[in-house]
Amino acid sequence: MNKTLQAALVIGAVDLVSRGMDYILGSPTDGTNLEFSENMTLTWGAACLVSAFIICVGVLFKNFKIAILGSLSAFAVYAVLGFTILEDTIFLSPPDDWRLISSHWSKGAMFALFATSLAFRHGVLDILERRKEIRGGI
Repeated sequence: MNKTLQAALVIGAVDLVSRGMDYILGSPTDGTNLEFSENMTLTWGAACLVSAFIICVGVLFKNFKIAILGSLSAFAVYAVLGFTILEDTIFLSPPDDWRLISSHWSKGAMFALFATSLAFRHGVLDILERRKEIRGGI
């Protein structure tokens, strides 16, 4: 896992922590005027924090599989967050706050790209390691 990918993962994890803490701690005003039950925001806040934690553990220990798991978890969180607000934003007349859906899905796509990149890197390194073993360490 190279330094650039590690940095990008940590930056993404920081965004997840920020969103998770915002959901858990609440807000004195309704930013998007969308109403969610308190349990729902706690659930999504926890999902964001758990995803960020898994990503950070994967980066800290340079473990591809854990970082892939965290990236896929973050992808799922952002994808579902986008879908949960779809009806309350895009299908209004006129559409309101559609940039929030775009933001969620863009971040989800970014984490899917991270997971794919990590999987390919892990696979290539695994193949190279096996070739090295077959050749007797040469």
